[in-house]
Amino acid sequence: MTNYMMRQIEHLTPMQFLHDVRPFLKGSFANPDLPNGIVYRGVSEIGKKFAGGSLGQSAITPSMDAIIGIQHETETIGHNMRLRVGVPF
Repeated sequence: MTNYMMRQIEHLTPMQFLHDVRPFLKGSFANPDLPNGIVYRGVSEIGKKFAGGSLGQSAITPSMDAIIGIQHETETIGHNMRLRVGVPF
């Protein structure tokens, strides 16, 4: 996996990721560009606020934490569980 991760820059520079890809992954929770969340037509008239993805929210980080035995505070565990099950904030 390390070899593949190191090769990302061959096709996507950090600046391209930050400015071209990351905005689409940002989510609608605490996003100043979407103060009312996202309205899903045909689902709800009320905007929904969901956290966006980040490296810290990928499945890899919690898995590695579990493997090496990192213990999180209760607040962090609750936040991670909401992300895992897709509960809106």
